[in-house]
Amino acid sequence: MPHEFALYTPELSSACLHKKSGDRITIADEQLWHRLKHVLRTEPGNPLLLFDRTTALEARLQAYEKKETLQFELISLIKKSILAPTIIVMLPLLKREALAEAFYSCVELGANQVQLVTTASSQQTWSTERDMSRCQKIMVAAAEQSKQFMLPIIKSPCGLADTLQQLPKASLRIHCDPQGMSLWKVLEQIEHEKPETIVLSFGPEADLTDDERELLYQNQFVACALTPTVLRATQALVVALGALRSGSRIVT
Repeated sequence: MPHEFALYTPELSSACLHKKSGDRITIADEQLWHRLKHVLRTEPGNPLLLFDRTTALEARLQAYEKKETLQFELISLIKKSILAPTIIVMLPLLKREALAEAFYSCVELGANQVQLVTTASSQQTWSTERDMSRCQKIMVAAAEQSKQFMLPIIKSPCGLADTLQQLPKASLRIHCDPQGMSLWKVLEQIEHEKPETIVLSFGPEADLTDDERELLYQNQFVACALTPTVLRATQALVVALGALRSGSRIVT
């Protein structure tokens, strides 16, 4: 069976409004046109997946037209899957490449929301427009690869104390700490309590200060040891988020 590519196009929702299976969809998207024709070399007749932030569907390429316009046949709409419980990742401002890796993992492992957090050891500055655009591209690439079409909500950097004030009151809060209880026990607690929202926290490259860590625990965070060893921030994110999502369910 040939590989079915998943491709992001921001014009999708407006192009397929009120469309049904068998209808033709016209999309004018220079980047998508170039990727299909010159990078992926997709022939008319081939099926593929298209998505944006609100819509996902399976379509069949019909024709390349002038002015970077594409014609598709709608095969079927794809119901986007919302994963439960809701997982909010408190992501410290890591170094550039580590931050990119973290964003990628948040998408493919199904985080619902990412709250960027500045800490005492933050080395990365944040330019809202430029960096948010870069993060968007990383998330789109992750969604195309993983076919996880629900992109998380990204919230601009906020200090730790302010972030804690904004967290949902009714949430199970977990901080990755080698000195904490075992991951197995935390997962047992989740299975027993079945929280609707989980907040996941971990330290940056230089770790949190003692005061920052104490602030977390004063705000009902549970310390969780993922492994007997000390992990890098990006590894801690993958292990913790993957474990938390292993028992998730689809609610829609």
